[in-house]
Amino acid sequence: MSMKLNLLYLEDDLEVRENVIYFLERLFSNIYTATDGEEAYEIYCEKQIDILLLDINVPKMNGITLSKKIREDNYKIPIIFLSAYSDRGRLLEVLKIGVTSYIVKPFIFKELLETMSKTIQLIIEEKKTTDKVILGLNLTWDENKKSLIYLDEVIHLTHNEILLTELFTSYQNKIFTLHEINEELFNHNNLHINTIIQLISRFKRKIVKITDNNHFFIENIYKQGYKFR
Repeated sequence: MSMKLNLLYLEDDLEVRENVIYFLERLFSNIYTATDGEEAYEIYCEKQIDILLLDINVPKMNGITLSKKIREDNYKIPIIFLSAYSDRGRLLEVLKIGVTSYIVKPFIFKELLETMSKTIQLIIEEKKTTDKVILGLNLTWDENKKSLIYLDEVIHLTHNEILLTELFTSYQNKIFTLHEINEELFNHNNLHINTIIQLISRFKRKIVKITDNNHFFIENIYKQGYKFR
């Protein structure tokens, strides 16, 4: 597997968490860990997460509640549960969320490794065939060609507009501050904040004019920054 992905792992038991990380770390670029559901949700919003590995019985927000919250805007991300719960009611509840797998503790690490490897392979295969991101009605971003397409016509983009589109389509859960956009796209060149605001505003006016639709795919979150809509 040449593609390395990012895992978010929710587990409040230190020993279990360390053992699982030991077995899985070679499969991922990054494994982000959390000990409670609220911390896990913050990481999910801040980082680009490809797979969720969640314990159910954790503090502040349990794994099921967290999954439901994430499913509100992301119905595709694979969710794997690790839990001591094996009762029918709990199983039915997680099935409604749309889980990839449910592994009952105590488990054999070989089972977890096989489940995770299969999940990663499915993601890799899907990424090979789905290289387009839907940005709005008849508006699509082609990741491979770095092209923005409206009604089968390619929209000419400046270099900075391509960089903006790549950034927000790659990190669809994250809210970027203006300083973070500067760091990500312009290599700490310390552009004036207003320059970035104007860049995004011009890009929005351009797309709105072409599509005759005010639904721009980069959203301004009041007093926080910008996010993929």
